[in-house]
Amino acid sequence: MKNIKKVLILLLIVTMSSTLLAACGAKSTESVPNATESIPTNAASTSTEREVTDLAGNTIKVPNEIKSVSITSWKGALEIFTLLGHEDLVASMADTSRYIWLRRIYPNLATVPDFGSFNDVNVEELMKANPDIIFSAENASAANKKMQSLGLPLYVDGVTSKGDPYEGRDAQLKAIADLVGEKEKAQAYLAWEKKWLDEVAKRVKDIPQSERKKVLVLRNSTTEVFNEMNILGLAVSMAGGINVAKDAFSDRFYNEVSAEEIVGWNPDYVFQFQVGSAGEQLTTRFDEMKNDTRFKGMSVLDSGNFYIMPTGLSPWGGKMETALGVLTMAKTMYPDKFSDINISEVAQDFYSTFLNHKLDDEDWKLLLYTANGANKLPINE
Repeated sequence: MKNIKKVLILLLIVTMSSTLLAACGAKSTESVPNATESIPTNAASTSTEREVTDLAGNTIKVPNEIKSVSITSWKGALEIFTLLGHEDLVASMADTSRYIWLRRIYPNLATVPDFGSFNDVNVEELMKANPDIIFSAENASAANKKMQSLGLPLYVDGVTSKGDPYEGRDAQLKAIADLVGEKEKAQAYLAWEKKWLDEVAKRVKDIPQSERKKVLVLRNSTTEVFNEMNILGLAVSMAGGINVAKDAFSDRFYNEVSAEEIVGWNPDYVFQFQVGSAGEQLTTRFDEMKNDTRFKGMSVLDSGNFYIMPTGLSPWGGKMETALGVLTMAKTMYPDKFSDINISEVAQDFYSTFLNHKLDDEDWKLLLYTANGANKLPINE
């Protein structure tokens, strides 16, 4: 009996000891950090930089939060940043004097430093500004090569597809929207644009080819014209017209043609875009054509159907106000098909929706210019 008691006591002591040791072991394990726990599992996400691929396929590093942007061309980056509500990020920009209306809305654009444009960029001065990212057009190859060799955060944009001008615009919009975290706003814009472009397309689709208006699209002179490889030239056919310079050249987006060619085309309408020259500078352009004996006999000189297209963020029909431009051209050429649409109301909707700006009379004075002796655009009809 005594032996049995001794055995039971020994078993009890062993069991208690094992329990105590297990408890101590568990406590010890919790108090000593695991080696892997001392390294954050989200180390990559805490980086202050990220890699992005520009529109030319180059990979660059930029801050996670973009705070300053330099733009060295008029290829759409400024317009897109403004559309997305981030024009305040633009620390330098190629000459903004062509943005007459935009300077009224955002006065700071008139004072941002200008370090030059395309291949004429002052790279040394640009470096001193130390921007987070630099937007430069694809065709500024010499300047781009220099900036890349210096390790600057160069983002190549302004890439235009010869097959579809809008492809490059859409890619640029989505890329910048991703950079500044505005994907939803970009999609909202694209939806707004599609709604109006679809509406125009529906109304002009049944116009016989023989009844479609012939249109000349001017750039910076009475003989420099856009073909349909450029958005501004393509806007004509989207509006139901025929761009008379559509097949005049195929190696570039715009070019000089002879006055004799233009007379031979005998366009019904001329749409002048504000590109290099702008505003009041273009109000004498119609007079230039009328007083130039080379254009004698053109019917458009008698009809007065010469129109200066408005420019807001960009020329209407261009990068951002694509739908406004197409709608304006369509109503100008085919007023009966668009009599129920007031373009000024559509414009008001666009600018209030995306720029949070309500247009007033002073705005329209800077948006609308009429050439001397020519007809007015049917904006308020």
